[in-house]
Amino acid sequence: MAIVTVTDRTWLVLLRDISHAVHIPDEPRVVASLVFDMETGIVLASAVAGNEEQVLQRACEMALLRPAGGLAPRRPDQVLCKPGLTPLLKDHLGKMGQAAPLPPISEVAVVHEAEDIFDSFVGHMAGRRRAEELAAPPDWQLLFGYLLRFYERKVWSRWADDVDLLVEVMIGPRNRQYVSVVLGHEGIQHGVVLYPGTRPPAGLREGHSTRPPILPEGTLMLNFDPSEDVPAEFVMKAARYGWPAASELVPIFLTVDGTAPGEPGRDDIRVLAVALAALLEHDAAGPTLVEVGPKVTSGKLELAEGEPASFSIRQLPRYEDDPEESLRVHVAGTDLLPLGTPIVMGSTRTAGLGSLRRAARIHRPLPAGSPPLTEGEVAMVIVIVDERHGDGIAGRVAALDPYGITMAVAGGRAVVALVGGGGAELLMEVPASDPAVRRFRSRLKARKGVHAVLIADEATATGAGNVYGLFECHLPASPPERRGAASSPVKRPPRKRR
Repeated sequence: MAIVTVTDRTWLVLLRDISHAVHIPDEPRVVASLVFDMETGIVLASAVAGNEEQVLQRACEMALLRPAGGLAPRRPDQVLCKPGLTPLLKDHLGKMGQAAPLPPISEVAVVHEAEDIFDSFVGHMAGRRRAEELAAPPDWQLLFGYLLRFYERKVWSRWADDVDLLVEVMIGPRNRQYVSVVLGHEGIQHGVVLYPGTRPPAGLREGHSTRPPILPEGTLMLNFDPSEDVPAEFVMKAARYGWPAASELVPIFLTVDGTAPGEPGRDDIRVLAVALAALLEHDAAGPTLVEVGPKVTSGKLELAEGEPASFSIRQLPRYEDDPEESLRVHVAGTDLLPLGTPIVMGSTRTAGLGSLRRAARIHRPLPAGSPPLTEGEVAMVIVIVDERHGDGIAGRVAALDPYGITMAVAGGRAVVALVGGGGAELLMEVPASDPAVRRFRSRLKARKGVHAVLIADEATATGAGNVYGLFECHLPASPPERRGAASSPVKRPPRKRR
């Protein structure tokens, strides 16, 4: 290797406890140190030991006597280090320098590029594949900006993980396609997965195999996990790039090649940033879960160093396990809404439906082939929620892919349920003789089964509230009434009704 000559040599000395990633027999702790040459960016030395004194001694000796990267051995003209390392560095450099004066030592807070290299070093020692090209600090800064918007908006509350979104990412002249799945609707694992290609990987949707599908090469994974469950290098990186310290979850990034996890490279980080921009823009208009023609969202953004990028995103058709299936049986759930949630059986004018469409965060339009909506009254079930629950309930209704409201009458009671392609949920139980039931069924019949389900807060009635979800439904056939039953089929307290 050729010897590289520079006029000045400034060291940057970093040190971390990496006990979570590396284990040394008979050592309760493992500490790593890297020494950088600030003029060239070369890592002069790396060392691992059981304590700070040993690791600094080894790293400084290597950097002084056997530097890596083709640099000739020489004493540093000055030394930079993390806060708190000055006393140890003075001691070791003094012992190695014999009669030579100590170079000036200054403590610095953060050098992003060096810390990112340290992240990669620790990840490699923990068993993750190294990236061919590391992302630059501006790339990370851009990504974390979109990550925080995605996290704060809780995009997963509106998109179930059985909804596939085709994302086209254009960076410069290169065009790539991914199937994106938003995770977290069920409150288990939050994040996003990007599968390369135009369809999900084989076995993801079929559900017949007990083995998880093999992820194709180039799959990008973003997870949000509790900080105590995340490797320390991810927590530190998030903090360096402005992630709020009070956040319950921290982002973690991986690429997948078959089953082996790897460190995302610069290109992966930029793709993930563009994909998150696409998801945020598409989410602003809300999910569309029926085939009325794909809703396509497009946009442009500027990457680090001014490079142009653009995206296009649309929802793919839902996977049907058996397209010939004509009968589905679901046990109706009772946990869609918190107990005591007010539910109103009412109506709105056709013109009013239009304004609700525009205001809704999630809008599911009428299925193709539904009767036309002429002016008049439209039957509606309104679920009144607050800011804490609105987006989550609307998202769960969207995941249900609702066909509409149905009623079963038994023992003088009307049981109201919401049924859909993803299951059924009981909403409330009221006396069958209630005038609201009679009016609702009359309006439903007049509209040949067309009606709506609205998720909104109470102030919506004054035109000032939030509309979390509007689902326009067509359910033409009503189930026959059950007569002569001795008791209600639903063994739970009735929900509050207005």
